[in-house]
Amino acid sequence: VARAGGDAALVDGLESHGLLPRAGAAGYPAECADVVAAAKVLGSFGIEPRHLRVLRTAAEREATLVEQVVTPLRRTQRAPGGAAATGAGPGRAGEVTAELASTLLRLHGSLLRLALDAADG
Repeated sequence: VARAGGDAALVDGLESHGLLPRAGAAGYPAECADVVAAAKVLGSFGIEPRHLRVLRTAAEREATLVEQVVTPLRRTQRAPGGAAATGAGPGRAGEVTAELASTLLRLHGSLLRLALDAADG
């Protein structure tokens, strides 16, 4: 978080609005640096952490959607003979998670660009 250039007030705001987890003994997960860096840039345009709660909510909903798809794969992999019987393989759930996350990010970017284009008229 410090490497991302976040100051204490920004980090506190991000934590308060659920955009960063409260730091534990091990510190923050690596992805938090990206959150802080993006929030810092957005802050320079007057966009505060409280404005970003909608993004957190959308990300949580997308994560739930991915979990609904991946959970059956995980169960199949843990079942005796399950991975061999279905062709799921030990890393299939991780592969599907990564593919869905990447696809959702592309979709989000496209939808945002479409919305901005429509706003420009």
